[in-house]
Amino acid sequence: MPATWSFDEMKRLTSDLGVLKGKDEGAEPATKDEGRGLYKAIKHENDLLVEQKQKEVEDYKKKSEDKFNDFDKEMNDYQKRIEEWNMGGRQGAEPKKPVKPTLDPVPAKVKVSYLPDDLSGNVDFLHPWGDKWLNPAVLLLMFVAFTAGTILTLRSQDIG
Repeated sequence: MPATWSFDEMKRLTSDLGVLKGKDEGAEPATKDEGRGLYKAIKHENDLLVEQKQKEVEDYKKKSEDKFNDFDKEMNDYQKRIEEWNMGGRQGAEPKKPVKPTLDPVPAKVKVSYLPDDLSGNVDFLHPWGDKWLNPAVLLLMFVAFTAGTILTLRSQDIG
């Protein structure tokens, strides 16, 4: 029994490991994931990655549409200049044909995070009754009780 309470207190004092559940499910908030817990932290991280990739795809789409719109305008201008050149008796240099735009490389796939195979660093072993002040008090009470019991036992052996 003392080992259980001692382990709980040592974990509270020495560890800031995240837990699987978030603080809204009864776990203590961890600093690295703002109290979300491992499951919700991974989901949050994946949501951010997907949102970032969606923005990259939208930017890619807009940039490509702009390129093709510009090419369309250049082609219309080219056709007008060619018509004017043909009607004008083909005097001067022939208008230059616009170069077809090329697409930029497609944005890379989103690389999401997965639940790690080793969850040992994220398991919550805290005693459900323990807290910051109760654990030391219980340990002190046990120490006093066991010390008193030991003294009484040794004293009764000396007397009896």
